[in-house]
Amino acid sequence: MKKIIAVILLCLFFTFVGCASQENAGDGYAEGNESSSVVVETNRKIYYTVNLSVETDDLTETANKYSSLVTKLGGYMSSSEIRNDQYGTIIYKVPTEKLNEFLDFLQTKDAANVIEKNIKSTDITTSYNKVASRLEVLTASREAYVNALKNAQSTSEIISINSRIEEIDSEILNLEYEKSSYDSLLEYSTITVNFNSVEKESFFKDYFEYLGNFFVGLGKMVLYLLPIGFVGFGVVYCIIIIDKMKKKKKEKQNQIKNE
Repeated sequence: MKKIIAVILLCLFFTFVGCASQENAGDGYAEGNESSSVVVETNRKIYYTVNLSVETDDLTETANKYSSLVTKLGGYMSSSEIRNDQYGTIIYKVPTEKLNEFLDFLQTKDAANVIEKNIKSTDITTSYNKVASRLEVLTASREAYVNALKNAQSTSEIISINSRIEEIDSEILNLEYEKSSYDSLLEYSTITVNFNSVEKESFFKDYFEYLGNFFVGLGKMVLYLLPIGFVGFGVVYCIIIIDKMKKKKKEKQNQIKNE
């Protein structure tokens, strides 16, 4: 009889352990913060954009560290929007030749918790070369028209050459503006940082959260095992009753024999 009860209790124990293992199996997480750098091409026209998401328990202090580094690298703040010291976005411009130094900073504790990092490179070599070549052609053409103007003899000829020079000057101005924009993109990389404020970690808070999660998990396992417990209790109870009945029956049989 005792052996049967022990076997039932042992089965219940292994069932409890199995449920506990399944309960804890889904609580895993994965994280990563791989280092990365850019290779600045000297024979190509490439500009870089970096997008970051940063979590910090002191948004103002962390943002100041980023800004100080950018200034040290020779860059500047392009725009800033901080909302209620809870979250905000700051756009920086950093010399492309110093971009790797900024990316190295992201691996330090001063960078706070960088939860997302995206680096994009855009090759504008073809477009840049077209603008530069067109500028060269127009500059040479303008010089030819200026020389022709010196030798112009009629008023209509002078007016026509001047009109053409004005058209060329207007096109040169637009191309120089476009080239200047390209040069700015190539000289300075754009870094967009999205800051998010999170509560500072506390040992006691984490401990009480752990206790809360523990008791919640324990309660779930008790609820899961309750039906099994009732069944097991019923089986054990039935076995005990049957065993008692057998003993009583045996005792009566012995009494009848003795009489």
